[in-house]
Amino acid sequence: MIEKTHSVAQRTRALITPIAMRILLLVIILGSIAVYLLPDLPGDAHLGLQSLWLFGVWLVLNWQLVRLLTNPYYFPRSLCHC
Repeated sequence: MIEKTHSVAQRTRALITPIAMRILLLVIILGSIAVYLLPDLPGDAHLGLQSLWLFGVWLVLNWQLVRLLTNPYYFPRSLCHC
C-alpha cells in the first residue's frame, strides 16, 4: 500500500492555521475592548472608529466562514451536490 504524504506547504498550513485563528480571535476580543473603552474622541470620531472596527470584524468573520464552507476537507463536493 502506498503511504500518502503531504507536502511541506500542507503541513505548515495545518500547523499555522490553528495558531493564526487563536491570534485572530485574541485581536478581535482585545480590539473590541479597546475600541469601546477609549476615551471619547472629539465629534463623531469615536462612532466612526467603532463602525470601522465592527465592519472589520464582520469582514474577517465572513472571510473565515467562506474559507470553511469552501474547504473540501470539511465539505466534500459529494455532500453539497455541486
